[in-house]
Amino acid sequence: MLATDAETNTVTVGHRAELARRSVEVEAPTLHRPVERIDSVKLRYRSASLPCEARETEGGGLALELERETSRPAPGQTAVFFADGLVVGHGTIA
Repeated sequence: MLATDAETNTVTVGHRAELARRSVEVEAPTLHRPVERIDSVKLRYRSASLPCEARETEGGGLALELERETSRPAPGQTAVFFADGLVVGHGTIA
């Protein structure tokens, strides 16, 4: 599933390759270390953490650039941030 639109009751589907992402936006982050310390993120409960670079956005969120592609992160789910293997924060995937 590439997109959903509740107003028009529409679901957009496509090929698996179209779901690949190397960047993720996160809203309402809670951080216990400076953003520069984030070195990886976990986007799914049962997945491995992915190496990334994080930066703050103008709206107060975070923009994550992943080292490798991953399937489309699920909006509304929690992203967990790590620094040297230690959990240092979380936020909501936009």
